[in-house]
Amino acid sequence: MRLTPGKLLLFAAVLVTTAGCDHVTKSAAISLLEGSAPLTKAGGAVRFQLAANEGAFLSLGSRLPETLRDSLFLVVVPVVLLWLCARFLVARRVSWPLTLGLGLVAGGGFANWADRLASGGAVTDFIVLRLGPLHTGFFNVADVAILAGAILIAFSAVRPSARA
Repeated sequence: MRLTPGKLLLFAAVLVTTAGCDHVTKSAAISLLEGSAPLTKAGGAVRFQLAANEGAFLSLGSRLPETLRDSLFLVVVPVVLLWLCARFLVARRVSWPLTLGLGLVAGGGFANWADRLASGGAVTDFIVLRLGPLHTGFFNVADVAILAGAILIAFSAVRPSARA
């Protein structure tokens, strides 16, 4: 369960691939959706529409004062992500699910941070899912990666004996 070259390669590949996929999908969404009506698919279950999100997942923190919000999302978040990556690199016990989960969280986190830097403090969201009267808020590929990574990390914490 120690950090091996294979796990390090997986972590790096997942981080870079996640950030890259997020960047490509946001660029495609901007070029296809900017200035146009929302695009709906699957009988309205999936809607694509651009939204600038100044907060975190599902706009959490978007109503904070701008200085606090910028400090949190532009300074604290990348510092925490760098700390997380550093802790991973020196960890003695690292399972495969934890490696994958950390790569997804770091990749999604850095992707949203880079988008926030490039977009003047907001993240580009463009997906909404609907099921009858229920619907999600706006989100993007990085948000999905962060959520999936968090689930894998939680799984690793609950099942520390998961395959090394």
